[in-house]
Amino acid sequence: MKRGLLIIGATFFMMFFLYGYTRAEDFGFNLGLRTWYNSWEIAPETVSSNKSDDTFMLGPNFKVSYGKFFAGASFLATVEDYKFSTSTWPRYDLDAMLGYMVHPRISLIAGWKYIRGTENTGLKHSAYGPTAGFAFNYPIPIEALNLSFYLNGAFLFLEGDLTPSGSAITSSYDIIGYSGEGGLVYTAIDNLSISLGYKYQNLDWRHLATDILSGVTLGVNYAF
Repeated sequence: MKRGLLIIGATFFMMFFLYGYTRAEDFGFNLGLRTWYNSWEIAPETVSSNKSDDTFMLGPNFKVSYGKFFAGASFLATVEDYKFSTSTWPRYDLDAMLGYMVHPRISLIAGWKYIRGTENTGLKHSAYGPTAGFAFNYPIPIEALNLSFYLNGAFLFLEGDLTPSGSAITSSYDIIGYSGEGGLVYTAIDNLSISLGYKYQNLDWRHLATDILSGVTLGVNYAF
């Protein structure tokens, strides 16, 4: 719970900072708060899979835009640890991106992803590397609803590290993965929007295991 309160407090601090800054600069800024209610499934190649209880990840996101170009970042951290049958894990996900809007409805995105977690036994887990994807949106043609559909997708080309507790030896693995998210955005007022969707992420740690996160997303975004 303390993690969640710290994240919410940091998001509000960024909001006040950006509000003052955008009054003097001719750029577009978006700041949001996002949660992902998901489960984490780890499926080793040689034994049965192990799935966690559902938990919340929570964190801020921001985007800076100028013309057709934009850049941004998002951070998610578990509010409560993932609970497996024999272990618990906190998890942190950081994404950075650069994008270009090729059409008002379609953008191409290149980015970088970093994941970190430490099992309660001391096993350390991390993954990092480049990503490539797209973003698509389309307004639902009923003006009174103020709704639009969105779809995001990405391919992930990561390197993963595992370090056992008390060991100086780290094992490295190539990871090929993908993620997808779709849902609806409701424009409450001109600058404020609320999104509800579903996200699925699959990471294939080559010759080791498949790492799957899936669940419902909810976000609030304010455009300055």
